[in-house]
Amino acid sequence: MYLENIYVPSKSRKIKENDVRVGAEGEEVYDINYHLNRKNSTNEIKEIFYKLQEKIQSLPGVEEMINQKTGVTYRTTKSFTRFEFGKSYISILLREPKYKDPKNFVKDITSHMWGYKGRAKIESIKDVEYIFDLIRQSYEETL
Repeated sequence: MYLENIYVPSKSRKIKENDVRVGAEGEEVYDINYHLNRKNSTNEIKEIFYKLQEKIQSLPGVEEMINQKTGVTYRTTKSFTRFEFGKSYISILLREPKYKDPKNFVKDITSHMWGYKGRAKIESIKDVEYIFDLIRQSYEETL
């Protein structure tokens, strides 16, 4: 029996520092550094994330799901928020678009037919408390 490679990539891709790491058992590892460095997020975005992360983790019964390719999810019995990172913002997905939101941060994305129906963007550290209140409202829907 003879095995021959049918497809061999013509170029090999150089792995960058912020690319996926491979764990001890050969699985891909998507950690916080991966998510924060994937889009070269600014230091302010990193600071915003860490402040929100601390507040969310202080809520009872919250599980943080980091090892995902496109973002970080927080859940209780159901997922209540998901962070997706850009260079100068964090897109925050929420369960519903209709919360107490006088600043109109939450946009209705029901038509996308995803599990999340609301999306808010945070770009400034001054909005952390306001965004956390929206996240808390989404969290309370899972209890």
